[in-house]
Amino acid sequence: MKLVPNVTHNVSHDVPHDDINIIISMIKSNPNVTRDEMAKAINKSTKTVQRLINKCDEIIFVGSGDKGHWEIKK
Repeated sequence: MKLVPNVTHNVSHDVPHDDINIIISMIKSNPNVTRDEMAKAINKSTKTVQRLINKCDEIIFVGSGDKGHWEIKK
């Protein structure tokens, strides 16, 4: 799996970069991926995934609930 380069410039220093790279890669391949699926992929809880996403300014959720999707800011 190829990891996303240059993701760390807006990510807090205490965020595990490998985890955020995996999350971003998953979003790029499937914008409808769930936090539960992300959590399973990085072997962390959904709460931890939410914390990682909150610390990363590049990831946004557009819409609401089941009708929404993830986007990566360029």
